Amino acid sequence: MNLERFEAWLREHGYQESTVRLSLTEARQIERLYKEGEPLPAGLKWTGKRMLAAGVATGQLAAQINALARVHKERELGGRKPKKRRKAEARSLDDAGWKRLAAVVMADDSDEARVIEVLMAQGMRIGDALRVEQGELRRAIKTGTLDHTVKGGAPRLIKIDGAWTRLWEAWQADEANKKAPNVAGWLCPTNPSALPGSGAYKRVSRALKTLAKTADVDERVFLHRLRRTVAVQALRMEKDIGAVQQLLGHSSPHTTMHYLDEARPDDVAEVASKIRKRFQE
Repeated sequence: MNLERFEAWLREHGYQESTVRLSLTEARQIERLYKEGEPLPAGLKWTGKRMLAAGVATGQLAAQINALARVHKERELGGRKPKKRRKAEARSLDDAGWKRLAAVVMADDSDEARVIEVLMAQGMRIGDALRVEQGELRRAIKTGTLDHTVKGGAPRLIKIDGAWTRLWEAWQADEANKKAPNVAGWLCPTNPSALPGSGAYKRVSRALKTLAKTADVDERVFLHRLRRTVAVQALRMEKDIGAVQQLLGHSSPHTTMHYLDEARPDDVAEVASKIRKRFQE
């Protein structure tokens, strides 16, 4: 098995350093179990899938990884057909609901509320926020900007405002969290190497639903909807697509423009009208 090739593939596809290290460790474990003829545990499923995608797992090992994924899926379903996931409503929160939710989040002193406050203030992905390391944030508090690598490996300069400062103060207030390597580890101190795929994401998601209920927000609220609301509001206030792209950490402006239909429907309709008139002349 070519682990150097696997590492290069992980870095090329924008995986975070912690994920790269974990994947390499689990890849060695998969290789050892395969050579010893032992079955692969379900916890190695995702690393196995990455190995298949990178082309470093072939032959009988590839067949064993595919079989592991199938068995794990059947076990989760209990022999039932998978339910169709309800498609999340692709709309931002209205201004009144957003303001009520923001007020409730600011008044709540829980750890999860501080993370949600950052998401609402910066429009960050939850995964990017949970990966911010303690030393990284300490330096950012001094300089006023957070130089953070977001999903896809793109660097983003984030302005440190009151939300980040309160997050740092909450972090420092608890002696048990001072050794946490990142925000995810801070939320789950029993698992200091916690990654965004662990319980930290679920804790923040559950807290958001509770806070939204307290704020009398009748709409279905989920974490990415906060980001969408920031994107729509930013496009309404700022005509420069590039500036909003940088705010959201999108690798392509085409991704940012997906929000234009909701943010500036009149502008889009006006352009469409001009095009139709042009062809009718």
